[in-house]
Amino acid sequence: MALARRPLIALGLAALALPAAAGAQTHADPEVALVTMGPGDDVFSRYGHAALCVRDEISPQGRCYNYGTADFTTYEALLWAVLRGTARFWVSVVDEPATMQQYARIEDRTVWRQVLPYPAEARRRLVARLSLDALPEHRYYVYHHYRDNCTTRIRDHLDAVSEGSLSTARAVSTPRTWRERTLEGLASDARLLGLAELLLGRPLDATMNRWEEMFLPAVLREEVQRASGVAPVAVSTRVRPVEPGEPGRGIGLLAALSGALGLLGLGAGQRRSRALSLAARGLLVAALTLLGALVWGMAAASALPELHTNLMVLVLTPTDLALAWSASWSRYAAARLVGLVLVIAAWTLGSISQVAVGVVAIGALLAIGAFARADESLPQSW
Repeated sequence: MALARRPLIALGLAALALPAAAGAQTHADPEVALVTMGPGDDVFSRYGHAALCVRDEISPQGRCYNYGTADFTTYEALLWAVLRGTARFWVSVVDEPATMQQYARIEDRTVWRQVLPYPAEARRRLVARLSLDALPEHRYYVYHHYRDNCTTRIRDHLDAVSEGSLSTARAVSTPRTWRERTLEGLASDARLLGLAELLLGRPLDATMNRWEEMFLPAVLREEVQRASGVAPVAVSTRVRPVEPGEPGRGIGLLAALSGALGLLGLGAGQRRSRALSLAARGLLVAALTLLGALVWGMAAASALPELHTNLMVLVLTPTDLALAWSASWSRYAAARLVGLVLVIAAWTLGSISQVAVGVVAIGALLAIGAFARADESLPQSW
């Protein structure tokens, strides 16, 4: 989708070649095609990408409207803006041969093309909408990975000019959750899977309808075929196989983290070696505090409900730094244990759907519980 870095840098530069076409309209009967791209090597290209390409008297070879353009020269800053819900993306216009060259040959991605069989008037209205979006005063929008991205913008335009042919999918429910679809795209990178499970909150555990699922280019391609009867034609096929991945590895990493917290708690609570106990206490307090700061910091910094409505804040909290002070650790630990027991009970009963919450809560309960059973003489030296 929009976060594929390399192709968009090149295509953003190539867009300068079509300044007139960006805001132009034509009265001829244009051909409009939905072009969808399969996953690439970059982990953020694993969700695919989409564009609308127009062939008319202005651009006989075609020009493509790409809603996934952003300033990727400051990639980390852009990623942070995306997570906070403040990232600005825009639509760029690039000639179709350059688009195919970039995605098919340079990025080695499978590319499909579907010529839309809409009436001539509908195609003209679609081109007018695209041209309007490409104007400097209209081209920018605040990117949202699920609700407003390079594919949903195209979906909305196609639905508007085809008498709602795609929005009928609102009535079609799917068994998939937003989280499942998210983890599928990150499946090749275990670290990102772990972070996603840790930081992405409760809203992603809801199931989607088919309209919502069209935030993915592959689903949009399928729904356009259903609504129009036009099958996609693969104009280029990826040569190298896509690196396989396992979406469930994120929970595995958090289970390992949970186990590590429990072991640190046991080390902190053992009485044979005072030095070992103190070292385990220090590591445990540091780990709990830093993880809590990460979870609470992201929940506070982001305007996205997927990040700030995260029940992991009930499990990991930066206030665990209080365990380092002898005057407060026993009372604080007792309060934390009660809270963790309640979280695990709610998770067991199904009131909490985030699997990661229960997994990490068990480790935190074991760690703090073992910590609380430690010899009370040990914290006095801290």
